Amino acid sequence: MTALLPTSPSFLRLQGERRGAAGGLVFADRLIPWGELAAAADELAGWLARRGVGAGQHVGVTAANEPALVAMLYALWGLGAVAVPIGVRAPAAETARLLAHARVSGLLADTPRAEVARDAAAAVGLPAWVCRPELPLAPRVLRRGRARSAARSRLAAIAYTSALVELPLPVARDREPER
Repeated sequence: MTALLPTSPSFLRLQGERRGAAGGLVFADRLIPWGELAAAADELAGWLARRGVGAGQHVGVTAANEPALVAMLYALWGLGAVAVPIGVRAPAAETARLLAHARVSGLLADTPRAEVARDAAAAVGLPAWVCRPELPLAPRVLRRGRARSAARSRLAAIAYTSALVELPLPVARDREPER
């Protein structure tokens, strides 16, 4: 029998239980314990689930390197969704093109990218949600709509790279660990 591997969110919760306040994420001179980060990710996952986000759905994420980004990714992975990170410098038109290409169900952004997220989501007819960059996330609806359903997927993330070519190239990451 194959041993069950913990999901990313359950691993985060386990670290919170094991380490207490002794470990975590440091941002802007503040230590955010693993347990606090896990609670924020779980709360966001529940909030997104109530808006129709679930397993297999591709969800765009545009957020800077801050606690919100980490919580967003763990929340999506906890739901079994596929995270599609979009570069924070991408304008609305490019963001919309990537959202359409990746067949996303919705877009999750941090507040500094709210305007671009709203415009990009509107261009492709998607719902959009926004969170504060720091904890507590305080998620809110940016653009109304219900996340589109999707078939279950083994993917954990789809990322785009355009370093050497004119058009973005998708790179997919499977949920299964490498052997």
